[in-house]
Amino acid sequence: MLAAVVGVIPWVPAAPPPTPHPPPARPCRAAELRIVSYEVQGATGSLAGGVVLRNAGAPCSLVGRPQVTFDSPQIVTEGSFRWPDSDPVPPSFSMRAIPTGARVGFDLWWSNWCGLPPATMLVGLPHGGGVVRVEAGGAPRCDSTFDASSISVSTFRQMTPQAALSTHLPFAIGFRQAPVAVRAGSVLRYEVTLRNTGAKPFRFGSCPAYVESLVETTIIDELHVLNCRPAGAIAPGGTRVFAMQMRVPARAAGREWALFFELGPHTYEPDQAPPGANPMVAVS
Repeated sequence: MLAAVVGVIPWVPAAPPPTPHPPPARPCRAAELRIVSYEVQGATGSLAGGVVLRNAGAPCSLVGRPQVTFDSPQIVTEGSFRWPDSDPVPPSFSMRAIPTGARVGFDLWWSNWCGLPPATMLVGLPHGGGVVRVEAGGAPRCDSTFDASSISVSTFRQMTPQAALSTHLPFAIGFRQAPVAVRAGSVLRYEVTLRNTGAKPFRFGSCPAYVESLVETTIIDELHVLNCRPAGAIAPGGTRVFAMQMRVPARAAGREWALFFELGPHTYEPDQAPPGANPMVAVS
């Protein structure tokens, strides 16, 4: 028999355990890293994607951002898009000691390239680790011949392979009672709905993590664990409503942000609200 759940399931300040913080290993060298993939896709004329590398040597450290240039005389500057300093989901290992065989990489946002596409992307490693050469395979749209090309890159981080299909959570996600305005330095309170899209009743085994984000030209993330125990068994087509909270830092003031929510970031095809359903929140 399915459990009866009434009202909104309250928010709790639960978070996954932190990543171990081992002593730093020696810096990674370019000769020890193997290219797994370089994948980008169009984003309003820019290219967005990332590079994935595998550590084929002994454990090493790769802390910081890569220096990305191209085998071309065109000037490339640091882009205006600001990635978060780290992935909001704690990785299984520290970038201070990357295990042999582990995958790491970085995200990128590349804009405005005029002329012939470059053949090679040059990825400079921190702490004198050398340069990894990646086949570029295309370039973003030319928006202005008077301006340099720009590329924004994230810090190096763990790249997790796609999870097994069996880990997928069968939910459609929606927002309920999201405010349109909030003050910087306060707490953003809203509600998320989870509707079971599967053909069978669903009951959580362990409570999954979720990432809530405010997105503008930068990203503000928080990571928590869903308060799933009160949800009980959810019938096919059944819905549960969860209260959410997120701190809004002072630096968010004066702009309008899109609110995103992702459930189970390490599951197969993590659940998110459909495109265009993300509320806009003005921060004063």
